[in-house]
Amino acid sequence: MNNELSLIQKFEQHVYENIIRCGFFLSQKDTAGVAVSGGADSVSLLISLAELGKVYGFSIKVVTVNHNIREENETSGDALFVERLCKDLNKNGCNVTCRIFTIPKGKVLGIAEENALSIEESARNLRYEIFESFIKEESLSFLALAHNKNDQIETLLMRFLQGSNTAGMSGIRMSRDCYIRPLLDVSRSEIEEYLRLKDVTWRTDSTNFDCRYLRNRIRNRLIPFLNENFCGFETALLSGAQKALYDEECLSKFVDKKLWHYENNKLVCERDSFFKSEKAVQLRNLQNGLILFGKKIRFPFSLLNDFITNGIEKSSYSVEFSDLKIIADQNTICIKNKELVATDLIFFAIIKEDCNLCFPFGTVHCSVDDGVARIILEWENNSFEMEKIPVPFCIRSIQSDDKVLCSNGEMKSVLDVFSAWHVGSEKKKLIPVIQELASCKQNIIAVAGCVCGFDNWIVRG
Repeated sequence: MNNELSLIQKFEQHVYENIIRCGFFLSQKDTAGVAVSGGADSVSLLISLAELGKVYGFSIKVVTVNHNIREENETSGDALFVERLCKDLNKNGCNVTCRIFTIPKGKVLGIAEENALSIEESARNLRYEIFESFIKEESLSFLALAHNKNDQIETLLMRFLQGSNTAGMSGIRMSRDCYIRPLLDVSRSEIEEYLRLKDVTWRTDSTNFDCRYLRNRIRNRLIPFLNENFCGFETALLSGAQKALYDEECLSKFVDKKLWHYENNKLVCERDSFFKSEKAVQLRNLQNGLILFGKKIRFPFSLLNDFITNGIEKSSYSVEFSDLKIIADQNTICIKNKELVATDLIFFAIIKEDCNLCFPFGTVHCSVDDGVARIILEWENNSFEMEKIPVPFCIRSIQSDDKVLCSNGEMKSVLDVFSAWHVGSEKKKLIPVIQELASCKQNIIAVAGCVCGFDNWIVRG
């Protein structure tokens, strides 16, 4: 029993010390905010903060967001679970209040469509808008988020696989402005053990087991393999992240915050000023320009590197991705929206062997083994995987007469599928179809609606 109390006290003391480490000192005048989804991580954070609140006298404001993108009983159930938990804490002498924010059904998807974002990215943006308002309205000292050590490891592996630079490989920060993450160095097993000792239950998000998404494949497949075959990899990965953070902090000081200016709806800088710095700084100045231009898409490093390498050698050079264009001429570098014509969003590629290709919707990575391919479509911070595709096959934009096989054996127009999904005209041009070419029928075997936030149509068998 004493050992159990010791473990509980150590957990709560560690949370307290990390809050101080983030620059916040708790007293009766403070109001601590915490975002709670109902999962083990955020519930443990709330419980530990509530216990600390009893000791130091501060009040706690809880925010929980119902995104309305999962099944009604699951997503509403999470919010009601958090609300009941807060009421129970109040009965036990804690000063805790809870606010549920419900995003109207369809809003996440609508914003995803409008801004060419994934559903997950759209939901995150809306969630942080709610957080910002909540912080101001409640006059919070800080808002605590429940990212933990496992999240950090998953993020670092994901960014490594996506080819991130030192900024990405430095991982999640423990504090940023008024956002803090007191559990960032605490493992998920420690979190669950704390809750078991406190006899507190939690909710589980069913989408955590959906391995169509890169993070879930890393969590459910890659990390178990690494733990079994590469003992100590987590320590090496976290050490590497700390080194990357030191490097990034140094390099970021060389970014020229005054380099870019607006000129006729373009972002412009002097060519000589841009190319006089080292390539690592050029890359950061270019990425900073894309952020200033207000684009949330992830411009592929291969194209940025191509621009940096060739732009300095040629009097005129440009690269394009999605609806953006970066141009170097004799005097300036400019970032602008690409003027699209109808054919700009028509794409077609026959795949026979290992390759990495860029498309308007994102990138495709293909590996071929023994006559069948495995492909990963990546866009934003999301991905979709298909396996056992006979080669050759093609990835292309939709054609008006395309049809797909239904489960009842009938053929259905892809345009009718898009109508059922409520796909806008511009999005139709971005969604890729995957067509097998190895047989005489050359059927469409998949419609990857996920790249624009819709469902996928997969032909089985």
